[in-house]
Amino acid sequence: MLIVVALLAFTACSSDNPYYVPIDNGKTTSVLLRLDQETEFETRASVLCRETPVNLQLNTGDLYLVAPNGTIVEHFRIVVGGSPTPNTVTEIPATDHTIPRNYLRYGVRITGVPTSVRDGRVYLIGNPRVNNPTTGNISAVLNQPIVDMRHQRARNNQYGGGHLFGSAQLQRVTAAGVTPEVWAPPVCTVYNRRLLRLRSVVARIVIPDISALGKVESFSVEGVFIDNYYRFATVGGTPVPTSLRRNIADSRPFNNENLSGYPNAFQGYTWGWHSPAIACDLQTGVPITLPGGGTIFVDTRMVQLPMLGVYYQPWVFYVPAGTTPGRTPYLVFRLYDVVVAGETLPNPQFVVFNRFVGHSNPPPAFPGIIAGRNFRIAPNRLMFMEDDLRPTPTIITPTATTLSTRAIPIEIIE
Repeated sequence: MLIVVALLAFTACSSDNPYYVPIDNGKTTSVLLRLDQETEFETRASVLCRETPVNLQLNTGDLYLVAPNGTIVEHFRIVVGGSPTPNTVTEIPATDHTIPRNYLRYGVRITGVPTSVRDGRVYLIGNPRVNNPTTGNISAVLNQPIVDMRHQRARNNQYGGGHLFGSAQLQRVTAAGVTPEVWAPPVCTVYNRRLLRLRSVVARIVIPDISALGKVESFSVEGVFIDNYYRFATVGGTPVPTSLRRNIADSRPFNNENLSGYPNAFQGYTWGWHSPAIACDLQTGVPITLPGGGTIFVDTRMVQLPMLGVYYQPWVFYVPAGTTPGRTPYLVFRLYDVVVAGETLPNPQFVVFNRFVGHSNPPPAFPGIIAGRNFRIAPNRLMFMEDDLRPTPTIITPTATTLSTRAIPIEIIE
């Protein structure tokens, strides 16, 4: 009841507000909403390399019904609980301002919504860790920089699950003049019904293996790092420009000593460490696609993570999205005991992969990191030769003789 009073007080004194939309409390409409209960954030394209599924689930959240110009018309807190009747839409009055999460599985119809929401939008901020605004303009909500890398993995971890975000234009479901009037998100082509789909606000990068060619006889992987990435993002998934981490350019060390470039709190999210280092295995007859077309079969030395059950586990990292040119993340491998033509090189050695294209023929330009998507490198495509090795992480200008600095095909998976 206190929330309702606050809303009425806001509308009563907001005539000078450029975002203000008059709310006629004598006329109302209704909004029908249904969500994906949970969505899987995993890859399935590889036969031998697959991680344990990581489910994303809405635990708590903030739901906003917004006028066409961005004014928040109604706010609802999504809370744990609810005992819905299967396949039955539950009616909830707008004055409740609380929606039990479980009701969203089969759908809710929010009644008594002011008509200023017509042709507006619906927003849902899933698993927030701040107190989001409940009145004003939706931009104040979307621009909050709250996404923390440590919160993105498990659906029910100590942080309450990964950050989720969903938004959709509201469309009139009922014909004009028909009562009760109902508005809802568009029909989702995947499920052929009206749904508000939630996505993670970060992207996920999956690396199945790394291989060596040429004169490299053996090597071990001690560390794997993401560089040139954004550390923070807003509620809506937009990277915070000041949070860009360029550890190669800033000459930061790539190790496991809990330094500013790679604090221990982000291990498993933007970097991984192996002690002891993982040694390579000989892979016989691996198909290699030549730059001008055609395929050859060569022997390579490959490192994969140990098997879990019947599958190899890939390296998996999480970063906020970023489509700005030059902001594609780099993959940095810290190698140990590298043997080239019978000689063991000084420890450590580094190889950097920094050029990517889309996974098709001919390969399209890489669009950048997109929130809520899996970015996956195919097996046997991340390769390096002896000319690519450096004692410190280095961006190498591509040449005709280096395989690792050629563009690496990367798949974008929903």
